[in-house]
Amino acid sequence: HSAPRLQKKGAPWHPYTPFQMSTRDSNDWTRMRKGGWWLRRGHRFDAMRYWHQFSDFARFPGLQYFANIPELLCQAQVMDIPAATQAMYLHNQATLAHSSAFWANAILELLA
Repeated sequence: HSAPRLQKKGAPWHPYTPFQMSTRDSNDWTRMRKGGWWLRRGHRFDAMRYWHQFSDFARFPGLQYFANIPELLCQAQVMDIPAATQAMYLHNQATLAHSSAFWANAILELLA
């Protein structure tokens, strides 16, 4: 994935706001909300696909990608599940330690 870029001065950094990932209930044409342009059908799913690339779920090492069910079934025959699980576990432990240290330091700075 490429990093989002500014298109022109004052343009948003991202093509979708995180608020476009609303529940199905809010993706209803009959509801009146401020800024209702983003309630158009399809935008919610595009926003989810876009923001997913920045989530922890998409950044874990050991993830296996496939384009369709047959490809998944072929990969499943040779997939090293314990190695993928171990890579995810180690990454999770490291990021947990990093975030814990960050927030502990942030609290100490606020209290100082």
